[in-house]
Amino acid sequence: MHDTTLRRGIFVTIFLFVFLGAFVTLDAYRYMWIFLAVIFGVIVFTDCVFFNEGDFLYDPFYNNWLEKTSPQY
Repeated sequence: MHDTTLRRGIFVTIFLFVFLGAFVTLDAYRYMWIFLAVIFGVIVFTDCVFFNEGDFLYDPFYNNWLEKTSPQY
């Protein structure tokens, strides 16, 4: 549940970046907000495509990782 609310908040943030980029009257600021929206969107796209809940397992000890993933244990 936390994962979906976090992604929803990130999508709202992207929408605000695009909204600000579209309606800012000064060209320098318009390009800055559009650039931020594109960069933030690429990060969110990468998160949604490659990282699902439970995909990333951080265990600094190799023996623990081996016990979790090896069929011999």
